[in-house]
Amino acid sequence: MAFYAEDPGANMFNAAGEPAAPSGAANQNGPPTEEELKHVGPPEWMLSTLDESVGTTFKREFTTMGKRTLQILWFCKSSTVDHAVYETYDFIGPVFWLTLYSLFLVIISWKNGDKSGSYFGIAYGIYFFVGILVSFNTNMVGGRVHIPGTFCFLGYCLMPLSIYTFVAMMMALLAANLPNWIRALVVGLTAILATTWSSLAAYAFFKNLAIRGKAFMTVYPVILFFIVFGVLGLIGAKQYIQQGA
Repeated sequence: MAFYAEDPGANMFNAAGEPAAPSGAANQNGPPTEEELKHVGPPEWMLSTLDESVGTTFKREFTTMGKRTLQILWFCKSSTVDHAVYETYDFIGPVFWLTLYSLFLVIISWKNGDKSGSYFGIAYGIYFFVGILVSFNTNMVGGRVHIPGTFCFLGYCLMPLSIYTFVAMMMALLAANLPNWIRALVVGLTAILATTWSSLAAYAFFKNLAIRGKAFMTVYPVILFFIVFGVLGLIGAKQYIQQGA
């Protein structure tokens, strides 16, 4: 037996503290009967996306992905640091940026003669481990977060690092046309910029989830996460640069 609210978060109890009757069930003469409950379905907000076309679904998802990516691009604007991006999470964007990050590193490793593709497993393993760790740590210091929302935002904050691994990949592909010191300089500076960018974007958001005075305790595992991803990219790029020296 399930009770559905008309809207998400609507009160499920009446003034007497008893469960309210579902929408569509007769309740003038007391609680609804079992027969009446059989004909009660979930409200419209639960079914609004079930009958839409595939094109509409893709349009909505990619529009949402674009908006959240822009929030990372313009993290310095306080108006873009919206808590709604945490509550209405998705996984298309995070998987997209994490896959791009890993794919570019795999291409670099292939150029280096490593055909194992181990960067995919390493990147995804670190991502899931840190996502759970950050959620646990934030709740321990008094914040209120959940694991899916944390995974979502960490994934979007990987966008600058995905750009960085793309630059590193291009430097590897152009190895025959560029001096080694130029490739090393470009990769190193891009790594520093991307890691800083990702860390500041995460800080601008996660500090609002922490209680006053404990923002650093909430954010420092997130910053370490992006530093690890930056170093991971440097390791892959450095191996190829040294080989081409």
